[in-house]
Amino acid sequence: MNRIAIILSLLLAASLGMTSCSPTALLPAPVKPSNPPVTVTLNRIGVYDNREDFLRGRGEVYIGIVVSDGETTVEKRFPPKEGCHYSLDKNETEYIGEIVFSVNEVGDFIMVSVIGYESDGGALESIFYKAMGMAAEGYIYGGALSFLELFEYNLGNLLGAILGAEDDWLGAYERTWRAKDNWGAGDYVDIPLEDERGVQCLRLWFTISTSK
Repeated sequence: MNRIAIILSLLLAASLGMTSCSPTALLPAPVKPSNPPVTVTLNRIGVYDNREDFLRGRGEVYIGIVVSDGETTVEKRFPPKEGCHYSLDKNETEYIGEIVFSVNEVGDFIMVSVIGYESDGGALESIFYKAMGMAAEGYIYGGALSFLELFEYNLGNLLGAILGAEDDWLGAYERTWRAKDNWGAGDYVDIPLEDERGVQCLRLWFTISTSK
């Protein structure tokens, strides 16, 4: 084989090695980036108005909080023990400092829902727990757009029909964040929650932390 034939055969072999059929030309499939870990911490609660008259003074305050990312849902009561309350006067706060929700990889969103009550005892709390469970189940499995819509509907109807105790409601909060919002990362400080009269009653501090 002469020199020109050798050069041509080398060029042909090189060109065949660069075709789309060659293993060297295959590209790895794109890998979807994973979502970051997210932690939600309840830092503090407080009240502007505890809905007690001046003769009674301090109110017995407790809250329910639900945090969900569409895959993991956590519902908690503060204080954790049933029958216990935070004794809060008007314009007082209570330090909590507790992690409510933590996942290694967040789902499609982060939703934080909070509802607060002032209790004078009796059957209110057992109804509160039942309604909270009903609403959480409806949200998780029923595809509801708003957890609080379900929660307030169930609880409001039960309380109104059985106790007529709507005045114990201190307000509610709900917000959802997604990837475009950086999963809501940041500190949320002294958020006022209004009752059905439009009066600011409950106050809320929490933090959403993420690696991104």
